[in-house]
Amino acid sequence: MKESGIMKLRKFAVIVSVPTLVVALGLVGVGIASASSGGANTAATTAAKPAAVSHAKPCKKLWAVVNADGSLARAGCPSTTSDEIQTGAYEVIFNKSIVNCADEATLGLAGSTGDPAAGMIGVGGRNGNSDAEFVEVFNAQDAVTNEGFHLVVTC
Repeated sequence: MKESGIMKLRKFAVIVSVPTLVVALGLVGVGIASASSGGANTAATTAAKPAAVSHAKPCKKLWAVVNADGSLARAGCPSTTSDEIQTGAYEVIFNKSIVNCADEATLGLAGSTGDPAAGMIGVGGRNGNSDAEFVEVFNAQDAVTNEGFHLVVTC
């Protein structure tokens, strides 16, 4: 039995129409993406720089040695940061929530020798940041002062 010209044409139309449909849907998708992003394609002509790492693997050893000026001397996790907020007040930020953890701090120098100053230190969770500790340092006369310290957080 011979196939008529119409039957051959129907098979050809089906074969051609599937790829055409895929291309058409792709173009419609680009149009939708362009419209939702405010119009014209604004793709960068140079390689984009990666954003700050927000999905870094959480470190298991959360500790920091902080200098009197708030700079980080060393830490158990490369993503740990520290900063002086004001005289005697510091913030140490880790890359995971420390809300249900235990924290401990002591006055201390960043180096392996020397005499740390006498005084007191307080530590607690930082308001507004579940990844951070607030540390406050007082001298022997109970005045806020800048001193180096060691901080350990156990989760």
